[in-house]
Amino acid sequence: MTRDISEVWEELIIEGKRIVYLVLDGAGGLPAAPLGQTAMQARAYAQRRSPCGDLLLRHAGNGRPRHHTGKRPRTPGAVRLRSAALSHWPRRAGGARHHFALQPGDLAARLNFATLDAQLDAFREHYGDQYDFYFLHVKGTDSSGENADFKGKVQVLEQVDRLLPRLLEVQPDVLAITADHSTPALMGAHSWHPVPVLLHSPLVRSNGVEAFNEYACSRGMLGLRPGVHLIGLALANAGRLRTFGA
Repeated sequence: MTRDISEVWEELIIEGKRIVYLVLDGAGGLPAAPLGQTAMQARAYAQRRSPCGDLLLRHAGNGRPRHHTGKRPRTPGAVRLRSAALSHWPRRAGGARHHFALQPGDLAARLNFATLDAQLDAFREHYGDQYDFYFLHVKGTDSSGENADFKGKVQVLEQVDRLLPRLLEVQPDVLAITADHSTPALMGAHSWHPVPVLLHSPLVRSNGVEAFNEYACSRGMLGLRPGVHLIGLALANAGRLRTFGA
């Protein structure tokens, strides 16, 4: 019987460094007139050279989740990921949608009425505390896509770009930037299209891709893979997986 890879990670997980997820809800999109670009392409931003690729997260047609971004492993004994979830929307702070159910000792900050700056301030305040996993959620990319507001989506992405240096100032051990699904403004709805993913840590191999968007990342060295693979890559880069099979 084939095992779910996440079950293997649960058996291999050990203490290690901290992981940060920055999830841009619905960030993926489709080219729109008059620029013929996606919102991610239209924004002014040059990516640092970190490996990137695309994640498959939804089935075509029905919009239901296909591969989530990786549940937090249920770790044996005293080893587990103590999480801090900072969300723009209450349902996302440790909600089942992203498979990060909160446990005793975790922190959830529901920042649905706060600015991105406030969410980042909360992250900077708590990074380095007892938490191992930090989940930052940006809702504006999804809501603007659902409202068919291409310009608004670009503006939210550019605001995240401007704040990213402040996030990097804390020198996160592992940083993953991705989306939970695509919400093209052209459609005004969630879609099945793969989403870009970027992985930043001292242990990654850099590649020649210099832009973070759907098309550039399709050429990245991470390739096209199921979304559940992301947590495994993050755990490995954080030194949180025991060596096995060798």
